[in-house]
Amino acid sequence: MSIAKRIAEAIEKIGKDPPDPEGAVYQLCSALEDTATRLYEKKGRESYKKFVHENMDLITRCGGRVRILNLRFGVDLNKNRDADEQIIPDSNGTFSFEQVLYHVVRCGLYHTATLPPEVRFGADHSISVTEDGVIVLPPKIIIGLIVSIVASPVNVGQHLEVESAINLVEGFQIPLNKCWGKRAELLALFAALDALQ
Repeated sequence: MSIAKRIAEAIEKIGKDPPDPEGAVYQLCSALEDTATRLYEKKGRESYKKFVHENMDLITRCGGRVRILNLRFGVDLNKNRDADEQIIPDSNGTFSFEQVLYHVVRCGLYHTATLPPEVRFGADHSISVTEDGVIVLPPKIIIGLIVSIVASPVNVGQHLEVESAINLVEGFQIPLNKCWGKRAELLALFAALDALQ
């Protein structure tokens, strides 16, 4: 299945009433993995996580209109994991967003067909952690993932059969089919929008 078809399915799932963020992210995980493999010419978790890390600007701006380049969580992601499935935290005991997206979200969806209890999608636009250590992601982060995949230079030439548009700021939409492979242009557009504020 092409990346454009995975993106189309993710858009369909996030646009349902009620939205299906798990179904949307499931589609995006394979599109992200394929994009990262082609971009870095290496398959695997490190390429996946590197892609997420290097695209945090797009992911967070489109997902929440706030620029976050290094998002870390001080939660215990290993409490329900076997010893051979432990995720290695940094020296401060925190986990990066890319670790959460790969080890918890992607692996959870692929291996158990559901999100693990450590992560869920909330209803509002903020990223938060509950008192019992559950990471709550906004559904809009899915839009950021879609845009980062679409905008990757290795995806130039892809095309959605049914046009969709994204809101960069209130009242300013851009068709996704104009974004394929245009990461630099989108980042420049965000910089121009920032200068106007």
